[in-house]
Amino acid sequence: MSENQVHDYVLSPDELKEIWAKYGKPGETAPGTKATKNVTIELNQILNLMKKPARKTLSQQRQVFRH
Repeated sequence: MSENQVHDYVLSPDELKEIWAKYGKPGETAPGTKATKNVTIELNQILNLMKKPARKTLSQQRQVFRH
């Protein structure tokens, strides 16, 4: 099995500005366009849903009562 490797990259201020100009800074949906509060809330809701265990289907719930 291969081991997980971590690679660190050190960017100069000019390289960082170039990346930000191309892809946007953290918290932006596009370069120069800040993410709205709604986008942030929706992303958090999606992440929270992914963390929750899946709900049992109705047929699975009925099987519990049959036993």
